[in-house]
Amino acid sequence: MQFSSEWSQGFSAQWPECAQSRAPIRRTLHDMCAMFTDQDEVSRLAAGGQNPLIYEVSAWDAPSQSGALSFGVTVLHPGQIDSEYYMTKGHYHVVRNTAEVYYTLSGEGVLVTENEDGQCILLPMAPGTASYVAPGFAHRMVNTGSQPLVSFYVFRADAGHDYAAIEVGGFRCRIMADEHGRPCVKHGNSLLPVCELPCQEGHIDVTDLFREDSL
Repeated sequence: MQFSSEWSQGFSAQWPECAQSRAPIRRTLHDMCAMFTDQDEVSRLAAGGQNPLIYEVSAWDAPSQSGALSFGVTVLHPGQIDSEYYMTKGHYHVVRNTAEVYYTLSGEGVLVTENEDGQCILLPMAPGTASYVAPGFAHRMVNTGSQPLVSFYVFRADAGHDYAAIEVGGFRCRIMADEHGRPCVKHGNSLLPVCELPCQEGHIDVTDLFREDSL
């Protein structure tokens, strides 16, 4: 089913049935190799011929014009590279002053968001939870559970994606599993359980952890 003229008339799209008519965007470890902290483990897996599927996106990209909305569904599979959870590449928007909403359909995880001023905010993801990414924040999903983390997203169609800034600068905040299997924020050589960090007004502000004098 193709949606061309329907963008000006409106339509309903059922997922995943409707998404099966178009090829989803798939990202494997090969595509994500530079994103993970433990490059020795990445190299070991690659040498062994392992290239697991990390995530896939079924996208409905609207015409790039003011007032239009693009949307889709991201499926982030469970897994770890060493102790670091599977994650999406993450991106800014080319139009920096752009917000985005993620609505979690199933699974559990964290939406890591950072801006160019150094703020770092974690947004919990759980079924039935809408996560609002504020304008100017780069964002990536992290799957901290044992099942696929599935989330619907929507943003302004003319905002574009800026992956290059992430490939160059990366995210400072990394989510790792500790020896008890708990999702943690990596802070220097320490792991701080996410469940023990204060959550206020629907977010966890970890900005102070990544200021230079705190490392």
